[in-house]
Amino acid sequence: MNNSIGKNIILIIGVFALQILVLNDLNISKYLLPFIYPILLLGAKRNINQSLFLVLGFCLGLFMDMFSNTGAANALACLVLVFCRPFFLGSIGPMDMGSEGIRPTIYNIGTKGYVGYATFLLLIHHLVFFFLDVFTFINVFETILRVIVSLFFSLTLIILCQFVFVNKGK
Repeated sequence: MNNSIGKNIILIIGVFALQILVLNDLNISKYLLPFIYPILLLGAKRNINQSLFLVLGFCLGLFMDMFSNTGAANALACLVLVFCRPFFLGSIGPMDMGSEGIRPTIYNIGTKGYVGYATFLLLIHHLVFFFLDVFTFINVFETILRVIVSLFFSLTLIILCQFVFVNKGK
């Protein structure tokens, strides 16, 4: 087995375990539900086949839905995130025009670029997820507050993971 494939499998299992066993059961506030699993979608290679990536994003979300009891809200949120990702990758400018196969990390596109990239895609993910979760516009301000608070903590966790687990050379 290729060494990078083994590392990716361990990464995926670790992220799922952290999300399912710790973050989904974190009961600090009714407004706080941090997500770490979108880091798997945010960190995919730039030149990945978009059709395959849409299917993988949907499957990732559906897997999260099976353990979160959220009725396909994660699946649709991941699907929308994957669909919007190429537009945001193109807007942050060229990372390294000689290598389209590199991953968008905090070291490859810079802190400011990565924070902008991750913020907009996580905002889209969180808006879709939380509005599908409540499935009503009656308490729209409460839902927006949940989106903002969860977005802040999710973004903080993802950026910390970038600094801790991503090598500068990759």
